[in-house]
Amino acid sequence: MHALIVTCRPECTGDIKKLLGKSGIECTTTTPRNLDKIWFHQYHIAYIHPPIEEEDCTHAIKKIRETNSQIPILLPYPITQLIENAYVLPRNISKNDITLTIKALSIIKSEKLKKNLKFQDLVLDPSKRVVRRSGKLVNLRNKAFCILEILMQNPKRIISREEITEIIWDRNSILTSNTINSHISHLRKQIDKGFKQKLIHTVHYAGYKLDTSKY
Repeated sequence: MHALIVTCRPECTGDIKKLLGKSGIECTTTTPRNLDKIWFHQYHIAYIHPPIEEEDCTHAIKKIRETNSQIPILLPYPITQLIENAYVLPRNISKNDITLTIKALSIIKSEKLKKNLKFQDLVLDPSKRVVRRSGKLVNLRNKAFCILEILMQNPKRIISREEITEIIWDRNSILTSNTINSHISHLRKQIDKGFKQKLIHTVHYAGYKLDTSKY
């Protein structure tokens, strides 16, 4: 499981990160103003860590919800706007109890991620790593499966090459310019070949998307 910690002072998150690490939860720390660089679908929960001003807290929530409406958000204090799937921590809660809360919410999110993803006649089972189109089994390479899973989590949304690289490959990996193109080509061959309705589309200079139309 993977938690995103959003804070104005990353140096204050050391204790909670150690406790989460001991609980088997990997952590990434970022600031509210760096959220544009984050791929939110890899996380099971977002924790807004104090100290943080309400303006920055509101900005962080807006950024998270723009791309991932399902991820639970853990707040350090109540805010004026109503946020779906957000939880406010009690005052003076201990770091151990925060850790337990994050773990519990992450497990709930993890269970939801195991549900089948569906788009038109395409079905992906993430727990069994099985893909079918019109009931027919589709054989995919590992990386192509991961790319398809991202696309199916975000139907009709353009996913950039940078986003795909961030979630599937280590950010220090050196990829050739043709690496992702090769996997997309494999996806098209396996998913769309033989079907009049094409689902895998390249949007030039932008990325890729799962849709019934390129435009």
